[in-house]
Formats: sequence, C-alpha cells, structure tokens
Amino acid sequence: MPLSPDDFAQLQEMQTLCTALEDDLCQLRKFGKFLSSVDERYRKLGALYQAHWMELSESADLDDNQRQQIQAMVAEGSFSVLDQDTIWNALSDTNQEYLRLLKSLAQKIQ
Repeated sequence: MPLSPDDFAQLQEMQTLCTALEDDLCQLRKFGKFLSSVDERYRKLGALYQAHWMELSESADLDDNQRQQIQAMVAEGSFSVLDQDTIWNALSDTNQEYLRLLKSLAQKIQ
C-alpha cells in the first residue's frame, strides 16, 4: 500500500527543500569568500587611514591636478577620500553591517 497523498507530499517537500538548501550552501560558501575580501579591504583602508590620511590629504604637495584625479575616481553618488567623513563613514557603516550580520547569524545557530 503506497503512502498517503499527504505523507508523500511531505516527502516531496523535503526533497525540494533539501535540494534548495544544498544550492543555498554553495551560495553561503561564496558569501564567506566575499566577506573575506570585504574584510581585507576594510582592514587595509582602516590601517591606511590611521597611518597616512591626515598627512597625505593635508599635504601642501598635493596639487590641484592630483586632487582632480582623485575626484575623477569617485563613484557617482559617493564622495572623495579627501573628505575625512567619507572614509570614516565607510569604515563605520561596514562595522555596523558586520554587527547586524553577526546578530542575525547568531540567532540561526542551533
């Protein structure tokens, strides 16, 4: 005698969910690698900011042409690193997003 339609539907749902979760796992692994790249940029920018920002951004040797070249690198809707708040906001916002992700992930651990 075969399974009841409801029981068989549950098995089908389990298979569908398992297949989807296996695909999700691949995406999670890619996301982990992406986070490593983000963290590398985050740490490098933070270190450069602490060590060199004021010296370089306020240098009398930074000429107008160089300022224009930096400005030309700025993505639309963003601001130049010559403004201290730009770097500070990027670092702070990244840190806040790390905290949000960490809290979200901590709730999912069983």
